[in-house]
Amino acid sequence: MLLFTLAFLILCRESQDYRQDMRDFVQRISSYAKALVSDFLIIPQNGGELLTVDGEENGLPSEEYITALDGVGREDLYYGYDNNNQPTPAIETVYMEAFLDVAEAYGVEALVTDYCWTQAYMDNSYGRSEIKGYISFAADFRELHNIPVYPPNPYNVNPNDIISLHQARNFLYLLNPALSP
Repeated sequence: MLLFTLAFLILCRESQDYRQDMRDFVQRISSYAKALVSDFLIIPQNGGELLTVDGEENGLPSEEYITALDGVGREDLYYGYDNNNQPTPAIETVYMEAFLDVAEAYGVEALVTDYCWTQAYMDNSYGRSEIKGYISFAADFRELHNIPVYPPNPYNVNPNDIISLHQARNFLYLLNPALSP
């Protein structure tokens, strides 16, 4: 990760269009990785503004960048934006959904991680994401170190073998299960 960060900082010195610099950087990573492993997945997180040329939710899509992606991750879409287990302000949700909808319109999967533990909030998170066509995970800890006990069975469980991101109906986001209590 440090190597990629340093490479990005060097690229940024050459230009003042930081959005395009980041797009170019991700596109290079995608091209390089997919040349080595054709089914390598590129899923940037929380960078919705990169999906449009001007970074605005109603802006012209950055098609070359979007083509380099397989998915886009978004945290806090419905819960956890200001505080864990609290609804995200509606204005923020609408703003973030606009970018996720751009991704989905181009066949790029939107993966949503909300931070909530109240069962009603978790159910709401899953339901709202499903209505929008997003794949979601309601995490009960921001540290992403455990498998939540609720729901008892994974939401939208899919008994089929999954060989592409487009076949996925749910996901588990674990960063460091060693931290699990």
